[in-house]
Amino acid sequence: MADERDEIRHRVNIVDLVGQRVSLKKRGKRWEGLCPFHDDKHPSFTVSEDTGTYRCWACGAWGDIFDWVMKTQNVDFAEALALLAQQAGVELRSRGQKKPPGERETQDRIMAEAVAYFKENLSRHRPALDYCASRGLTQKVLEAWDIGFAPAVDAGLAERLAAKKLGLPLAKDLYVVAQDGTGGYFDRFKGRLMFPIRDERGKWVAFGGRILGDGQPKYINSGDTPLFKKKRVLYGLFQARDALSQGKPAVLVEGYLDVIACHVAGVDSAVASLGTALTEDQAKLLRRFTEEVVILYDGDEAGLKAAESGCAVLAEAGLRVSVCDLPPGQDPDSLVKARGPTGLDEALAAAVEPIVFRVSLVERRVHPDSQEFWPSIYRVLATSDNPSLVERMATILAGKYLPHQSSTQAVSTLLNEVRRLRSGKKPVQRKAASTKPTLPKQPSMSQAEIGVLHAFVEEPLRERAYSSLKRESLWFSAAAQECRAAILDAFPERPPSGPPREWMHAIESDDHRRALTDIAAREETVNERYLDGCVAKLETQAEQRRIDELKSGQEGDERLQAIMEKLASIKTPRE
Repeated sequence: MADERDEIRHRVNIVDLVGQRVSLKKRGKRWEGLCPFHDDKHPSFTVSEDTGTYRCWACGAWGDIFDWVMKTQNVDFAEALALLAQQAGVELRSRGQKKPPGERETQDRIMAEAVAYFKENLSRHRPALDYCASRGLTQKVLEAWDIGFAPAVDAGLAERLAAKKLGLPLAKDLYVVAQDGTGGYFDRFKGRLMFPIRDERGKWVAFGGRILGDGQPKYINSGDTPLFKKKRVLYGLFQARDALSQGKPAVLVEGYLDVIACHVAGVDSAVASLGTALTEDQAKLLRRFTEEVVILYDGDEAGLKAAESGCAVLAEAGLRVSVCDLPPGQDPDSLVKARGPTGLDEALAAAVEPIVFRVSLVERRVHPDSQEFWPSIYRVLATSDNPSLVERMATILAGKYLPHQSSTQAVSTLLNEVRRLRSGKKPVQRKAASTKPTLPKQPSMSQAEIGVLHAFVEEPLRERAYSSLKRESLWFSAAAQECRAAILDAFPERPPSGPPREWMHAIESDDHRRALTDIAAREETVNERYLDGCVAKLETQAEQRRIDELKSGQEGDERLQAIMEKLASIKTPRE
């Protein structure tokens, strides 16, 4: 696979690739444009053809051609590799067992025919159209979300698929038709408003069907199929991908109509967990697209319980979480209908941290006079690893429920109980959600160290710079020592050849690749005199450090004199 990736890197020009989406202008050695990953007002996004990387100096986005495709097209590495291989004309070696030729294409055609069938029937079914109108689903919304209607007939879709010679056994596997005891096929969905479900790439993979009116079951959803695993799909994620790529937090709701209502109201980063039980796979999927999630579940008891458990699942996936607490009986769809976009915006603005939400659940579920009230509060507070937040909550609770005690004494009592609970166990270790990526710590390197690394990146001087990298005593700062070690780990015998984009990936650490990329983007003129000056300065600094050690009494006067004579002999090239 490494050879394939190298060939793709060689053939795909990152400036051309990024330029398909971002308007770039040449500035010195770099290309600049507006960052597509946040609301960029002034060009802070750069692309380097030499290193084969892009970089945003505002939000920290960084990567190569594979990272670019994964981020902008919301695919995993294997899919990015396949897309770039196709663009580059590189044939990938077979990996694993392939499906029979054309099977995936047939599956896609079956799903597309089902979507078309349901949409055609919606346009002819007045009760269904009236129901859509009553729910605020305009024609524009129906088209945007491909909403349709499954008529109450036995085999309308099955007959259509058979007429088009699309295999009914395959359609059965996709949960759009079923089979009776005689071997005949009939439609799975009947008399329901149909919501096609796309995966994160935009492929139709399943359906959700809602009954018109108040019958039961209210919803029937596709079961797991070769295309669809419920626990790994989020409804609306495909439609939300652009908003998420701009840095907006995901808004997690329960149902199809909730997602659509949010999007119509302008909250275009809403997705649904296809029910209230958020799964680990869904949380990991969200983590690919965002760092922050706002839970906006229904205000009933089921929604509250789901929000409470969802907080833990999302935090475990490394996401920052906040929770909206809707009034009983209200959901996002009804909120938008009652108060419009303003009501939705206000609800999202009032979202609180998970610990605040969980304390509020204790307050509404357990009477303050109950013996279980304070132990329940302590247990919630003890799960937090944010001391300032715990103290703030303790102050609020003491003022609210212990008004007759000294404020200081009451808060101290609460905090002592929380510490007692935590003392018997280690604090809960959660994966911290990363904030904006930190810029490499170049300032901790000396200018001479940066200069030699810069020369290493420039091909004509790489051999000479590499020989200086081999001299361990020249390198002093921790950042430069780490970067040097990473280079020598990747190229222990000889320096690489070719432009950095062809070998930078061999350096394992993202931080060190990013540091070298940033150094390569510097505008200094790097030539032999510049490199010689940097090396001479490093030699001088190395000898000075040795003198300082000797002066501290580590060695005798004769050794000190020899070192000082050597230092005097070092000549720095004239400017």
